[in-house]
Amino acid sequence: MSETTYLKVRRAASPELRCLLCALRRTGARPCELYQLKWENVRADSFFIRDHKTQGITGRPRTIYLCKFMQRLIELLQPHRANSEYVFVDPAGRPWNGNKVQKRLNLLRKKLKIQERVYVYALRHAFAAHALSEGHNTATVAELMGHADTTMVSRVYGHLREQREHLSKSINQINRRRGPRRNA
Repeated sequence: MSETTYLKVRRAASPELRCLLCALRRTGARPCELYQLKWENVRADSFFIRDHKTQGITGRPRTIYLCKFMQRLIELLQPHRANSEYVFVDPAGRPWNGNKVQKRLNLLRKKLKIQERVYVYALRHAFAAHALSEGHNTATVAELMGHADTTMVSRVYGHLREQREHLSKSINQINRRRGPRRNA
C-alpha cells in the first residue's frame, strides 16, 4: 500500500479504524496481535503479550514497543477502557477481526475509487520496508516485528537491495562523515 493510499484510507476511516491503522503502521505488529490486545497487556511504553505466534520458538513473551506517538494514542484511548477489555475496538465496541477490517478497507477502497489493492497486512510490510530503508539493521527490525530470527525479514524485504535510490542514499551517508583524505 503506497503512502498516498494509506493517508487517503486513514483520513476516510472511522476514528476506531483510524486508531487501529495507525497502530499497525507505527508498531509493525501482526494484525492479530492488535485485534486481540487487551488493556491488561498495555504498559507505558509497550504492549506485553504472553501467548503469541513465535512463543514456542522464542520461549519468551512478545513485546511490541511504542513510539511517543503510540504512547500518546494509548493515553487518549485509556478513558474508554471501561467500555471494553480490548484496546482496539470497532464502532460497536467489539474487538476487530481480520474479516471486519478487510470489509471496511474494501468499502473505503471502493468509496475513494482507489485502484491499488488495500489490505491490512500491508501496514506491517510498510513498517519493515520503511525501517530498513531508513538504515535500521535486519536484527533490530526482526526483533521489533516479533520474528524469532532475521530470516523472514531478509527474505521478504530483501528487495530493498534492489532499490537504487536507497542504495545511492546509503553510500552517500556512509561516506559523508569521512571527508576528503589524501591518498584515499
